[in-house]
Amino acid sequence: MALRERCLECQRLAQAASRTYSTASGAAASYGRRWDNFSSTPWYFYTSQTPHQAWYDDAASLSLKYDLIFQNDLQGIGIWALTYDQGTTELWALIESKFALPQPPEPPTVSAPATFFNTVGLPLAIHERGSIPAAGFEVAAGTSPGGLEVSDFKAVGLRHQVLLKDLALKSGATYYVMARSVGQEGVVSAPSDPVAISIDASGSTIHKYLPYWISNSDLYTGLAIANASQGRRAVWIRSHTPGQNAADTTWVLEPWQQFAKLVSEPDLLGSDVIGKEGWLEIVYQGDGLQAMYLIGDNQVSRSLSGSPLLDAALRQVIPELDGGRTQMYVANPGSENATIQFKLVGTHGQLAAKSITLNEGEMLVARVDPLFPDFKRLVSPGDSAFILAESDKPLVCTSTLQRDFDSAAVPALDATQLRQSGAFSYFVVGGGYQSQAVLINPTNESQTVQLHYSLGGVPAGITVTFIGMGSVMIDLGGLTGDRQVSGAVEVIGSSGSGVLGSIWIRSEDYRIMAALPLESGGSKSYVIPQLAQAQGYWTGMSISNPGSGACDVTIEALDTSGSLVGTHTIPNLKPGETKVGLIYEWIRSTLGMSSGTVKVSATAPVLVAEIFGNDSLTFMASVPAKQ
Repeated sequence: MALRERCLECQRLAQAASRTYSTASGAAASYGRRWDNFSSTPWYFYTSQTPHQAWYDDAASLSLKYDLIFQNDLQGIGIWALTYDQGTTELWALIESKFALPQPPEPPTVSAPATFFNTVGLPLAIHERGSIPAAGFEVAAGTSPGGLEVSDFKAVGLRHQVLLKDLALKSGATYYVMARSVGQEGVVSAPSDPVAISIDASGSTIHKYLPYWISNSDLYTGLAIANASQGRRAVWIRSHTPGQNAADTTWVLEPWQQFAKLVSEPDLLGSDVIGKEGWLEIVYQGDGLQAMYLIGDNQVSRSLSGSPLLDAALRQVIPELDGGRTQMYVANPGSENATIQFKLVGTHGQLAAKSITLNEGEMLVARVDPLFPDFKRLVSPGDSAFILAESDKPLVCTSTLQRDFDSAAVPALDATQLRQSGAFSYFVVGGGYQSQAVLINPTNESQTVQLHYSLGGVPAGITVTFIGMGSVMIDLGGLTGDRQVSGAVEVIGSSGSGVLGSIWIRSEDYRIMAALPLESGGSKSYVIPQLAQAQGYWTGMSISNPGSGACDVTIEALDTSGSLVGTHTIPNLKPGETKVGLIYEWIRSTLGMSSGTVKVSATAPVLVAEIFGNDSLTFMASVPAKQ
């Protein structure tokens, strides 16, 4: 395709003369550059004794012509003559931008765990470098540094966390992974330095579960995991969706690094899960990983519930049934079918039972009252009732309390993990709020427990006795005289094997609600794997001192990389005293953070709960801090 770098200048009597590009562009700047839409060509006009028109090509018109090269698969261009630009550079720059191969990105760096616990694949994290952005990545693996014996380079898109699969790996072997960046027009960088990963499938692993996730136009599910250990960790994340094969990925976390992602984000499960629901399995080795989930509405206007990830168990309790409105979620993570017997238990013992078979990988989502159609006849309004779920295979179970404007996650309680002493880490009554505690005795023996709390710094308490296989509902507002009080409640057993419990915190009109389980006693150290102080969300904390002496408390906020953002100290927290505040009030530098980690340390055991909400106070969620 031949082009010109000359200008045709025509006079009124159809006389024509040529001008170089440098002359024409300078004249257009003087007389006023015009544009002809029909020919997509610049021109200018002037009068010198007679009218003159000058038509020429500049970078704008040549750019359109160059586009025709690619649209029509032509072989190139020819120009007469580029020297006519006489020192101007825009035409050369245009040729370079249109036809020159782009510079490749710099090679990325790769991090991976020294050892991985499964032959499913090789986990690695890819870190971009340099100023030229990557359009994607390719990964490869070999049995020697730089080798490609296991897998040649394969495209993984823009995923920064990759599980390289289908490799026929062997336990006891060591492999080397590499990555390279792909730039514009397919140019690739040099490979990264190889990183060794040894496969050892003989060790024990920890399995945690998110019993239910959903991703659609109304609701999202977010997952947050923080590595509170001193070593690099790989987390294997497996998603199970009804009627589909399990999807999986991995995440490599440096010490104190954290991630908080929606399940539909590319580095997690990706867009394939949009419009679906299912359950998640999180597998890792070693201590120090803390994880939680939140389910909320995409408009940040209503409904938020959350919980730490759960364990599978054979005998579990759904503690709060809310007149039969409670929604249950049960997943079978095993490789065999499981038989479950749901027992409806009231204040004075078992009322009804129902058996269900759950296939391997299957999930049950059911409201309580359809599961037990006679619920309203069997359980009188205001009476306490719970469900005991007993199965022949370990299952994962949770529930939600659902009203028109908000919901609260109430995880099932392992009936083998009884508390002879424990605490509800937060309650609030008065000022438009109510707190309702439920204590459950899943044994066949009668038990007596004492509840201790503080009323404005003055110790108070009650004693509760209930029969075997029974429960007691306690309105904390009634105990405090409906005065405005917040804090923690200690539960101490004076007889029996121990109890389970849950507390439901809500506004009087049920517009906002949250729930917390009965936990073990306080701790000197906690890690909370998520904070959100941006995009309409806020994060608050409750810190209570259940001890007999004063203590000092330090709160640290970390960003997703594990770097310290800020610190707040609560000196001399008195016995029975509770401090409640928003994170950004205590650590101003957390404003604008959409994810991060909170560390709490104290000189004596304290009780800690995290509270999420939105700026318009239309929902609330609480998550117990993990020791």
